[in-house]
Amino acid sequence: MSQILIKNMTFGYEGSSENVFENVNLNLDSDWKIGLFGRNGTGKSTLFSLLAGRYDFRGEIRSGVRFELYPKRVKNTSAACLDVLPEFGEAELWKTLVNMEELGLSAETLAKRYDTLSEGEKAKLALAVMFAKENNFLLIDEPTNHLDLRGRELAAEFLNRQKGFMLITHDRTFADRCVDHVVYIMHTKIVLQKGGMSDWLREKAARDNAERAENERLKKEIVRLREGALRAKGWGEKTEKSKNAKISGVKPDKGYIGHKAAKMMQTAKNIERRREKAAEAKENLLKDVETAYKLKVSAGTAPGGALVSMKSVNIYYGDFLAAKGVDFTIEKGEKVALIGANGSGKSTVLKLAAGKTLQYEGIFVRKNVKVSYVAQSSESTAGTLAEYAAACGADYTRMLTILRKMGFSRELFCRRVESYSDGQKKKTMLAASLSGGADLFIWDEPLNYLDITARLQIEELVKESAAAMLFVEHDKAFVGAAADKIVELK
Repeated sequence: MSQILIKNMTFGYEGSSENVFENVNLNLDSDWKIGLFGRNGTGKSTLFSLLAGRYDFRGEIRSGVRFELYPKRVKNTSAACLDVLPEFGEAELWKTLVNMEELGLSAETLAKRYDTLSEGEKAKLALAVMFAKENNFLLIDEPTNHLDLRGRELAAEFLNRQKGFMLITHDRTFADRCVDHVVYIMHTKIVLQKGGMSDWLREKAARDNAERAENERLKKEIVRLREGALRAKGWGEKTEKSKNAKISGVKPDKGYIGHKAAKMMQTAKNIERRREKAAEAKENLLKDVETAYKLKVSAGTAPGGALVSMKSVNIYYGDFLAAKGVDFTIEKGEKVALIGANGSGKSTVLKLAAGKTLQYEGIFVRKNVKVSYVAQSSESTAGTLAEYAAACGADYTRMLTILRKMGFSRELFCRRVESYSDGQKKKTMLAASLSGGADLFIWDEPLNYLDITARLQIEELVKESAAAMLFVEHDKAFVGAAADKIVELK
């Protein structure tokens, strides 16, 4: 056990007008299992890079452990996995094998060519090797993106048995099972708290609600004080003018009236100072309150009944059977979640349902409906937002509105899409989908890289929308809350 001390850390990217971090101070324990959370674009991956020594910064990072980034790029991808292991650094083979077993990988995996492994298998192998190394503090970035539900369960159980890592994930169920401390990057500060993601969300919601209530109280208080100051000032001016007036031929006591007027004006000044203090207090509120604005999508005009139907469908890529025995229907307005192990053909089924030309056998019927398809990969997202919207057939103005509701700053609107973070790219893809209008929305792992606030927005949208949706998603909490029907591929 040792301390990880971050002292007065300040960093900004060259050419940027604002720093990502300003005088950050954190004191962490190297045995903690830390969840690093925050909205997309707040600097989570940047913090990982700073800890790993990739960027120069002002301030100090002191630690007795070696930071190592996950995932790690493998160069010799055509080699056997056993020969690839040294690329991850020195680790005892027996520890690696134990870790592989716990993660659901057989020892025979080491004999396979690395490039024949699924993305989920590659993720598990990397975790197995890197946790077999000594004096490592792993910086783990989105380990669940390529794992199916069972894979996520095994990975969560595995990480819960480890110690000494910091994890970026937005999967609530996964984080709660393996994290004991939370570091949350907010707009103006970084907060450290003991507990899991659900603990943090509950406490943050309570704090946000308290700030909103205080903000409303101060708004009313400021109005009341402003009116009180104006009244007191008016009374003072009126009293001062009365010094030279005669009432029933009697001269007024100018000294007394002057004293009274001065007292009224002082009261007005005191009230004004109180108003300024209240306004200052109000100014400091709500800066870190994250509002999950409601997203909307219009249901299509497709007739009732089944929009898509598959009966005993097998799908092929050449001679390769990619998906077998697929049976399901999607009724108008129905939300269908497609689940299954990695390699079961979930993405292939979505492509067929979306109208992609694929070789298949069995009964497949799809009504002539407008489909909005969001792929798993964001590699095709490029250009300005206007160019991307045009390429997708999306309503540009509506897309910008959705992106603002999902936390986009106006500065992001001026940047090219390929410069965005993975989470920002995924938000752009979803915003384009939602703004184009469709009878059926088909989304392949829509929550990948999305922050928790955006996930809750999408979850609420799917639950409340009257539109039909077919999606693949491994976030257990999301599937349980949003799906009307769950179809499992074998």
